[in-house]
Amino acid sequence: MSADSRTAALVSSNGHPTIKIDHGMLLVGRSSECDVVVDSKKVSRRHCCLALVKGQLFVRDLGSTNGCWKNGERHDDFAVNEGQSFAIGDAEFCFQWDHPSDQIILPSPKKSESNLGHSNGPKTMPESRPSPESSDPFLHVAGLA
Repeated sequence: MSADSRTAALVSSNGHPTIKIDHGMLLVGRSSECDVVVDSKKVSRRHCCLALVKGQLFVRDLGSTNGCWKNGERHDDFAVNEGQSFAIGDAEFCFQWDHPSDQIILPSPKKSESNLGHSNGPKTMPESRPSPESSDPFLHVAGLA
């Protein structure tokens, strides 16, 4: 089974719902405008972005107050491999493939460019398309590089 046909999941170890990632990039935060809403006072309104690229998860903090954490240290940018844990504010997650769960948050479906910003539903970020020579999955997303 290729990474493209698999579904990634962020499984919480401290009571938050599992986040199922089925496309390239997600905005995570406390705001209802985010793709994934994490209900915690320790999570900023626009906390971080997650990018799933070639079977690996990349996390970029967006200047949040309580940060993103991996291996007990705060980082602004890092990669997560399957089985590794990290935290978004105080929400702890483990990155896994094909995790079965009854409690999942599915990011909203992609909208056409003409509909972005014109609905009351959750907003989606443009999908990242890094060039082969780029190691930064956020490089081509305005305001994140």
